[in-house]
Amino acid sequence: MNHVFHARARAIRWGCELEVFGRAIELGQLIHADKHGFMAIPREDENSLLDAARFMDSNECKTVIAAARNASGKTADEALRDMDAAGQAFSAAAWE
Repeated sequence: MNHVFHARARAIRWGCELEVFGRAIELGQLIHADKHGFMAIPREDENSLLDAARFMDSNECKTVIAAARNASGKTADEALRDMDAAGQAFSAAAWE
């Protein structure tokens, strides 16, 4: 099921810097937001954002998704053990 969420906002001025939960946001700055919160992408990281997203997608395909696809025919305990190991491998690669 898809959920639609609404935010209540009041625009006072357009085209200027603003502050959201104590964080200064510059005009045109990239923002990622989801149900967990938001983050403003630092300007110096914008050019490497696509490479980072591609790396994380590849990392997930090689670890977590591969473990899930190979779970067929395994017991639940085996599959969970493999998924746990895949999650650890995912995290290790992400923090290298």
